[in-house]
Amino acid sequence: MKAVQIVMAATLIALSCVASGYALPVSGDSVTFKDGIGSTSGGEFQATVTDNSGKSETYITFCLEKNEYINFSSEYTVTNVSDAAEAGGIGGATGGMDPVEDATKWVFWNYLQGTFGAKSTTLANQVQKTIWQLEGEINWFGNDTFFKNVMNQADYSIQGGVVKVMNIERNGKPAQSQLFAAPVPEPATTLLFGIGLAAFTGISRRRGKRD
Repeated sequence: MKAVQIVMAATLIALSCVASGYALPVSGDSVTFKDGIGSTSGGEFQATVTDNSGKSETYITFCLEKNEYINFSSEYTVTNVSDAAEAGGIGGATGGMDPVEDATKWVFWNYLQGTFGAKSTTLANQVQKTIWQLEGEINWFGNDTFFKNVMNQADYSIQGGVVKVMNIERNGKPAQSQLFAAPVPEPATTLLFGIGLAAFTGISRRRGKRD
């Protein structure tokens, strides 16, 4: 019985570590930014999110709104994480929130996965402009080959990750909403649970043989 308890306790600890490792930002977390390789006055950025315990996680992000801004010397606060940008920028919003298009999430996720090739300033600029075009923030990028290829996709589903909007503020005023992504923890969690279950089964069988 003691061995079973040890195995189950170890499994629970491992599950806890996996869950916390993939925790998304939450309201009240602080955010600072560093510039990335883009040159559009948008992404990519490196956003470092710090929770109230002091634990930090760094994400690559892109802008969603064209007429709101961030700077690299200020600290921001997460107001919420959702599937919509607050205020809505140039494209406008309904009820104060502007839902993000599935195509936008797909472009961002595939950029992170390297589907479009090696990261470069040119590619980051194409991704940022495509995001703005899809979200109604600009209206002059529709003839670009990259954008056309995105629009010709039949399926915008994402495998293995989640793409969300991190809405932020500074001194009570909304700042540039950020598109970010994180891997989905379920596969690793399932694996760890399976390991624990297998160990539990093995111990049970050994006990049965001794009996």
